[in-house]
Amino acid sequence: VKPGGTLGHARRCAFAPTSRLGRGGRLRGQATALAMSDTVALHYASHTKGSYEDAWFYADGTPYQHFLADSVRSVLGLDFGKGDRLLDVGCGTGNFTRFLLEQCREQEQPREDRGTDPIVLGIDPFLEFGEVADNDTKSPVRLLRQGAEEYFTQAAEGKMQQGEDPAYNKVLFKEVVHHFDDKAFEGVFTGLRRYFSLCRDKLPQSRDCRAVIVTRMHDPSHYPFFPAAREEWRKHQCPAERFVESIRDRCGFEQRLGGRVEVEVRPFQVKMPLSQWRRMVGQRFWSNLAPFSDEDLQRELDGMDFGDFLEDAGQSDPTLCFSEKLVFITATFDPRLAPASDAAGLEATAPAAKIDYGN
Repeated sequence: VKPGGTLGHARRCAFAPTSRLGRGGRLRGQATALAMSDTVALHYASHTKGSYEDAWFYADGTPYQHFLADSVRSVLGLDFGKGDRLLDVGCGTGNFTRFLLEQCREQEQPREDRGTDPIVLGIDPFLEFGEVADNDTKSPVRLLRQGAEEYFTQAAEGKMQQGEDPAYNKVLFKEVVHHFDDKAFEGVFTGLRRYFSLCRDKLPQSRDCRAVIVTRMHDPSHYPFFPAAREEWRKHQCPAERFVESIRDRCGFEQRLGGRVEVEVRPFQVKMPLSQWRRMVGQRFWSNLAPFSDEDLQRELDGMDFGDFLEDAGQSDPTLCFSEKLVFITATFDPRLAPASDAAGLEATAPAAKIDYGN
């Protein structure tokens, strides 16, 4: 992104057409509400549930998945036993959503009975039809094929689907906001702030409303990528301070309105066979690899010197080592500190200005 440019300009973002093929070749029935480039939209549409969960970062039951779940639980202050309810925006297959709930329940006091209402809702415009159809009405987790902007707009306008209750006071954005253009990002988080205002009368008095963005650093030099993949990463991954400025100053999370925005970086040491990393890159496990053809990826992988990342370079399949650095951006709204007029929908907040995400 050139200085003075915007995130939206850099990504050439647009709503994905309704004719997009979904995972496994299924047709989507609606446009996505995640504003992203056609290349990135096709990247997500082309992956299957299995291809995601086979990747090291999304595999079930690993130390990394435990680290991520523990971090999200801690940063969100998530406690279902005390009445919290979770909305997972961009939930993907719902795999991590369910794992997070299981981990929380293992560490909490038993929750008071609240009937059959789900306590976790995952929304994603790329959900497969089967994943939505498999929703168990008695399950504490429900999946909904819908985008973030649409969901928060309907909630603020009182147009929720039958049976939906806008009272999810903890909201997770895991590895998703770098795909929003500036207009979409602003719209989502302004809508989220209004949504939190609607929750204030539905929460136990001691609970706050909190959203956490889980993203990565703007500089990818700690990952074993080839130079062109690193450059593609920088085009789409905004520095954390840009997100903070937007949420705090333009989306209604100022301190005077009962808001607070904080940032924390948590590292995790990754170790895997080099062959596994090469296979993941070949499968384009992250969207910065989407623009490259199979031939491009093979050529770049063959030409890479992984020496600085290898633990036992003399082995036939050496161990690749690098640091994963996750950025947690927390936006908190405390209904007890908000002005009384806030319940009507942020009258005290000035209209949002255009965000300059120039790097």
